Amino acid sequence: MIYENEVFKAVAVTQSGDEVMFTGKARVFEGVFQYALYAGDNEVETSNYQTDGAPAWGEFTITFKNELVTRVGLFYYSAKEGSKMVSLEIPISRE
Repeated sequence: MIYENEVFKAVAVTQSGDEVMFTGKARVFEGVFQYALYAGDNEVETSNYQTDGAPAWGEFTITFKNELVTRVGLFYYSAKEGSKMVSLEIPISRE
C-alpha cells in the first residue's frame, strides 16, 4: 500500500522480520520533517529527518525495529509558529 498527502508522497512500508522500513518523498521547508513511533496511543520515539528542501521532493528512508510499534506519524513543524503541520498516519501490522 502507498500512503500520501500534499507533503508526503509515494510512502511505502516494507517489513522483514522485526525490521520496518519506510521509503518515500517529502516536500518540506528546509528539507526537515519529524516522525513519531507509537505503541497504541503512547509515543515511544520521536526523531527528525533531513532531505532536500522544498520545492524539491526529497527522498527518505527510515528503518526501525518493530517491537511494539503500531503506527508511525510523519509531520513537520511550521517555521512561522512552531505548530505541528500536515500529519500522515501510517498503521504498522503486527505479523
